[in-house]
Amino acid sequence: MESKDSELISKYLNNFKYNAFRTKIILKKYEGLIKKEQHVNKVRAIIIDDGKILVCKYSDVFMLPGGKKENESDIEALKRELAEELGIIIDDNCNCLCEYNQIYPNYYDTKTKSIVERHNSTKYYLVEKNNIIGYTERDLTDSEIKNNFEAFYIGLDDLKDMLTCYSSSNEKYDFFKDELLHVLNILSSSSKLILK
Repeated sequence: MESKDSELISKYLNNFKYNAFRTKIILKKYEGLIKKEQHVNKVRAIIIDDGKILVCKYSDVFMLPGGKKENESDIEALKRELAEELGIIIDDNCNCLCEYNQIYPNYYDTKTKSIVERHNSTKYYLVEKNNIIGYTERDLTDSEIKNNFEAFYIGLDDLKDMLTCYSSSNEKYDFFKDELLHVLNILSSSSKLILK
């Protein structure tokens, strides 16, 4: 009886090893087709002047200035992004207003040329007008130039109306719109944030 049990166990283990090996080969063969998770941390600036907010339009999508962190602190990333996109130099005196987390289930990643499930975590910082201490030349990427990157001031209510009515060919538009509307609602509902 004991030898039969050990034979069965041995057979089971051999089958298990074989199936595990086959599964590994199949996964390796099709790993490019398996959707991967991608985690991205971003920072964006809320700059308000005379009741109007500074907004960027890029690739037919509206967003606040800023972008991805690159092995740096939030403030370092914010400083770098504002200098690159707008030629604005800010000091370290920025306050975090909110964090917005969102999942893009079918995001096309241009670097890996694959569809990923992208997890974005974006922190929004209030940058008061008097914190802007100077201007330098902008350093836009080729993609920003090609996709007509622009920045302009617009009233909060006007921006809400525009976001609601605007139609974009960019499939990511709704994700950016939801994020921006979330921040605008926080700004509108907080009396201490009516910056002039």
